[in-house]
Amino acid sequence: MPFTSKLKQREYQREYQRKRRRKKARKTDIEESAISSEVKVFISITILLAVALLSVLSFFGLAGPFGRYSYNLLQALFGWGAFAFPILLLAISLLLFRRVKYQFNIWQIFGVIILFIALLGVMHHIPLFVDPSQAAKDGNGGGWVGFSILYIFTSIAGYWGAWVFLAGVAAVGILLGFSNLFFNKDDEEQEDYEEGIDEDEEEDMSFFDRIKEKLAIYKY
Repeated sequence: MPFTSKLKQREYQREYQRKRRRKKARKTDIEESAISSEVKVFISITILLAVALLSVLSFFGLAGPFGRYSYNLLQALFGWGAFAFPILLLAISLLLFRRVKYQFNIWQIFGVIILFIALLGVMHHIPLFVDPSQAAKDGNGGGWVGFSILYIFTSIAGYWGAWVFLAGVAAVGILLGFSNLFFNKDDEEQEDYEEGIDEDEEEDMSFFDRIKEKLAIYKY
């Protein structure tokens, strides 16, 4: 039946175009690879979650020899931040999971990693270790990663300047990792963006495809 309002027609057109784009993307993925992009993403998520779970088990000595080795490695690299490493993997998994339904943004993952590194530097800076390198060797503070970034900043700008650098790096990580929370497009801008994509796609459609789409919209 015909649409009762222009708004309803516009909503249906956007939804119709989204479905058509997803169908076209899936078809392209199948043609390019025997494994779809969704399957690749879920495999990556499964691996990250498995590593996160093994890390948690290693903290309690429940992962056998592998757990002891991985715990020593995490403690050496991240110090006290080793306990936050599973949270980092979980956050990356959630960002990858969004890729299944939304456009993937690798800068978000990069931002989360930057934020984690900045926090390791903070962990190594706050205690004021007499010998920061020995503290990293003992698995304290931010480990060798935290010591390395702190050493660079303190060498350049001293104690207080290092705080400025760490705060700046953390701010960049937050802005990149959680950009959707701060810079969401409003509905009107998003609609204009989608309509622009639709217009580009319509140019690639044949004359009969356009008639078929118009009939489908009208019958709705």
